[in-house]
Amino acid sequence: MQALLDAMAENMRSRMLTMGDSVVKYSVASLVGLLTLAVYLVLVPLMVFFLVKDKEQMLNAVRRVLRVTAGWQARCGKR
Repeated sequence: MQALLDAMAENMRSRMLTMGDSVVKYSVASLVGLLTLAVYLVLVPLMVFFLVKDKEQMLNAVRRVLRVTAGWQARCGKR
């Protein structure tokens, strides 16, 4: 009878350890997901704000590059 109780206790102990391990893994994965979400909730609005704010400067830079490229193509006869 004592051996049966010891076996049951050992079985419960191993199941609880397995379940505890699963809970810890899930908690860590959830924590990483929440931190990632928090970073994106801060970074994406900041990036959008500065992209919208500097839109004209960025468009002017692209226009300058395109003008230079078109100028080289015209000089090389690729048009």
